[in-house]
Amino acid sequence: MEAYSCRRSMSGLESLPSYLLIHEILVRLDLPALCSLSCVSSCLRSAASQVINILPSLDISEVSADVHIVNRILSRSRGFQTLTLNCLRLDEFIVDGLLGPHVLELNLIRGASLSPGVIFSVARKCPNLR
Repeated sequence: MEAYSCRRSMSGLESLPSYLLIHEILVRLDLPALCSLSCVSSCLRSAASQVINILPSLDISEVSADVHIVNRILSRSRGFQTLTLNCLRLDEFIVDGLLGPHVLELNLIRGASLSPGVIFSVARKCPNLR
C-alpha cells in the first residue's frame, strides 16, 4: 500500500491515522462522495485513490463529477473487475482511461447511444470481457 503524508495540515479527517481513515471511514463512502472528497486536498485525494484501488467493482453510472476529476481518480485504479457505466456520459477518452484487461465484467446503461469509436475502444481495451 502506498503511503501518504497528511502531517502538514492536521485538521479534520486528515489528522486521523491512515489505516483508520482508509479502512474504517472512506471505504464506507460511495464513489461520488470519494470524488468530492478528493478535491479537498492532496492527502484526501491519495486516500480516496487507495480506497478505489481496493474496490472489486465500480458503479460510475450516476457520477456527475467533471470528467477530468473522474479520470484523474480512476485512471490509476486497476483493482476493480466489474465496472458499470452510463453510456450517455461516455466517450472514448473515458473508456481509454478506465478500461483494461483487469475488467472482466462491463455493465452498460443506456447503451443505445454508443458510438462505433467507443465500441472499438471497449473491444480493444478489454480482451477478457464477458
